[in-house]
Amino acid sequence: IVGGGYEVYGSGMGSDFAIARLDADGAFDTSFAGSGWTVFHDKTESSTSNRVNKLAVAADGSIAFAGYHTAGENMTGLILGRLGADGAIDAGFGDATTPGFLAPPVLPTAQSVNATGLLLQDDGKLLVSAGYFAFPDRQTFFALRTTADGQLDAGFGTAGVLQADLAPDGSYSESSAMTLQPDGRIVLAGRSMRSTESPIVEFAATRLLNASGPDDRIFGDGFDGPAP
Repeated sequence: IVGGGYEVYGSGMGSDFAIARLDADGAFDTSFAGSGWTVFHDKTESSTSNRVNKLAVAADGSIAFAGYHTAGENMTGLILGRLGADGAIDAGFGDATTPGFLAPPVLPTAQSVNATGLLLQDDGKLLVSAGYFAFPDRQTFFALRTTADGQLDAGFGTAGVLQADLAPDGSYSESSAMTLQPDGRIVLAGRSMRSTESPIVEFAATRLLNASGPDDRIFGDGFDGPAP
């Protein structure tokens, strides 16, 4: 299963979400969306900048995705969605006003938001990490969790969202990968520039405790002490 964007408005004029499913030999699986691929968007909005960044497939074959959409003039925002195993939009996911989609109201002034991680928990909840840039603020990242039906999970972070800054005295921090430990704790990894006086970019990682409860807390923030 692959995802991305498909230019449907003309070359360089924007794109819609695109997801395809292939057989083991690389041919389109025609049991998916009738042709093996589907191009779609949230019909409740007029966004012409839509792209899938991350995919997560459930045991029943349904496909969750995280990507971006137009959130304002020259701005993109995070959007989540889910398709059934047959490639149809799952109207039981997300907001009632945008069936099949959830556009979390996180950082509405951000100029660009990109999903960097998407994980499906055993209970059907989705974990998402994303980086953003909001002028004139520094680039940093956040994580969120949804319920199985695509609502922000109030038991995670603050009303479903954890904003993290691994370089509070530096230029930026960003996440690029996310994983779940066997005990359910969440690990985010990326990089940071911890000093505005130095061009050095360092590895950074953070772990969230008690992933199933309401009091997730930051464990670490990269390396302390002199660089090796």
